[in-house]
This record gives sequence, structure tokens and C-alpha cells, in this order.
Amino acid sequence: MGDTFDNAVRGRNGWIRLPLFLWLVWLGVRLTIHPNAPTLFDAITLGIHEIGHVVLGFAGPLLGVAGGSLFQVLAPMAVIAVFVRQNDLFALTVGGVWWSTSLYGVATYLGDARSQSLPLVSLGGGDPIHDWNYLLTRMHLLEMDGFLSGVLRVLAFLLMWSSIAWGGYVLYAMLTRQGRPAPLSSRAS
Repeated sequence: MGDTFDNAVRGRNGWIRLPLFLWLVWLGVRLTIHPNAPTLFDAITLGIHEIGHVVLGFAGPLLGVAGGSLFQVLAPMAVIAVFVRQNDLFALTVGGVWWSTSLYGVATYLGDARSQSLPLVSLGGGDPIHDWNYLLTRMHLLEMDGFLSGVLRVLAFLLMWSSIAWGGYVLYAMLTRQGRPAPLSSRAS
């Protein structure tokens, strides 16, 4: 990582980010114990999920139904891409945790495909359909809802804790490099 990493963390205040990092750790612990626990990301994620149905609804019923979960997963990825362009290495942690909570949400919805016990939301009113019941039925995979949900939960867990580990590493670097001048090799001439 070398000079590029050093330049990205030097001069950034780790102390300001520490409370956010501790909250993300707490959220990670909470979701590890209770994967269905609500988070502060849920409202924005639900809005994005519903927008996905509207945007991809013009591409036909299959993509329209899949669009909710697809947008829900792609939105945090887009935010991560913005943070990469801004060279904000700590913000990648926030994006990764949001992505993870989104995956936990999709896993919960997917795992409910057969029982259909979750309350559903519909933008246009009327009787909402259960996205994952519809999708898995069309793909003849309805009986695999529990397995697929479990796989997604494992991925969400791994993403959550790798994001938090990354954030801890970046935060530590910010705190230990704070106030130290840039090495001669990275200074402008």
C-alpha cells in the first residue's frame, strides 16, 4: 500500500471517526447475534428497494420483481465506488457495513419465500406480491429458500466483519500517522 495509503490517511482525523467506528462494531455484534435486527440503514434501503421495482418494472415482470433486491444490493456498491474515487478509505467501512446490512435484509426476505409471513410494502397500493416467492417459484427453487438465505447470511457476515476490520486498520493508521509529515518521496517539489 505504501505512499498511496499513507497519503490517503495522513491528515484525516481518526478521533472524529472513532465514535462512528464503535457504532459500526456494535452494529456488527448486534447483527451477528440477531441477523434480523433493525438498523439505521433500513429505511433508505427499503426506499431504494421500492425504486428498483419501479425502474426495472418497465423491463418486464421478472426484472421488475427482481429489481427491488437488485437495487438494494447495488446502491451500497455504488456508494463504495464513490468513496474509492474520493480516496476516503475509512468511508469504505461505512459502505461495506451498509452493503452487509442490505444483504442481511435480502437474506431475511429470501428466507421468507415459502412462509410469506413478513409484512410487505407496495408503492402503488393493491396487493403486494412476495418478490422471492415469485422469483424462486419461477426458477423452481422455492424449496431452497432456507439454504439460499443461509448462504447470503454467511456472505453478509463476512462482508460485515471484513469491512469493520478494514475500518479498524484505517482508523489505527489515521491515529498513528496524525500530525506526522509526509515522507520526502511523496512531497511536491
